Amino acid sequence: MPTMASITVKANDGTTDVVYAALAGSSGETIPAKWRNDAAGGIAAFRKQAKVTAKAGAGSKRVVETLFVVPIVRTDTNGNTTQVSAHTVRVISTLDFSDSQSVIDEAVSQGVNFAASALVKNANKEGYAPRG
Repeated sequence: MPTMASITVKANDGTTDVVYAALAGSSGETIPAKWRNDAAGGIAAFRKQAKVTAKAGAGSKRVVETLFVVPIVRTDTNGNTTQVSAHTVRVISTLDFSDSQSVIDEAVSQGVNFAASALVKNANKEGYAPRG
């Protein structure tokens, strides 16, 4: 199983590094590993954060869910800051571990890389599936 660590990703400009600090590793089944971007400062609850949770599925399957949350925060005229909504990106992998590890590795690599492709990123940014 992977060891918890901070994660660096690229910002939308493709060059700026954004660091998500490791907050807590998973302590077991269905308990998420957690990360948070602390660079912006401010109230911790309003910072970008991510979680990865894993659990047993049916038979020999495992389900891994990655949840990325960007809070939408507003400050009113009295200076009160509240979260009014959030942008969420969720990736769910359901993998059958009765298959060989090399086939599982290839499925995960291609699936995650497909989701990270420019076309799929733009579909998500614009809110529409690619059209013919």
